[in-house]
Amino acid sequence: AQGRAPRQAYPGAVENTVPFPPARTVLELGSGAGLTGLAICKMCRPRAYIFSDPHSRVLEQLRGNVLLNGLSLEADITGNLDSPRVTVAQLDWDVATVHQLSAFQPDVVIAADVLYCPEAIMSLVGVLRRLAACREHQRAPEVYVAFTVRNPETCQLFTTKLAEPPHAPGPAWSLSCPCRTPVEVKELGAGEKL
Repeated sequence: AQGRAPRQAYPGAVENTVPFPPARTVLELGSGAGLTGLAICKMCRPRAYIFSDPHSRVLEQLRGNVLLNGLSLEADITGNLDSPRVTVAQLDWDVATVHQLSAFQPDVVIAADVLYCPEAIMSLVGVLRRLAACREHQRAPEVYVAFTVRNPETCQLFTTKLAEPPHAPGPAWSLSCPCRTPVEVKELGAGEKL
């Protein structure tokens, strides 16, 4: 709308960049239009950033958003060397195999606003388990999942499924949190920080 002042970004939104030091590779699950990843690439400058989504039309838009924001896709050898290596990958959580996921080798896995129904939760937990299995002789990646608690039962299902032992042979998913509880779901109000 004309005459309207531009919105100001929340000044502390990306204040704590500890999970994303420059030597890290970050895999984002369910990137959508890419807002979270674009902010991390610009503010935190990880070594590499992998945007992923299962939908090809979303990935087309995402590639455009990456380029619009001054980042280069990995195949672009003329890209800015100060920027992270950026990849946009089609990733369906239900069909991705350990072998396919092992190509990513993420140190950090993030997902924002992807827990909206029980089916999505089961798929997310499954892909997280397979990502942990990819790093057979290394630590499993750190995982950060941000979501709105729309339904307390959905939140409970997520924390319960994460805590269950895996059905197939392989590493158990290890949950940890600085607060020393298996999983902490913290609701933040306006202006609050983690």
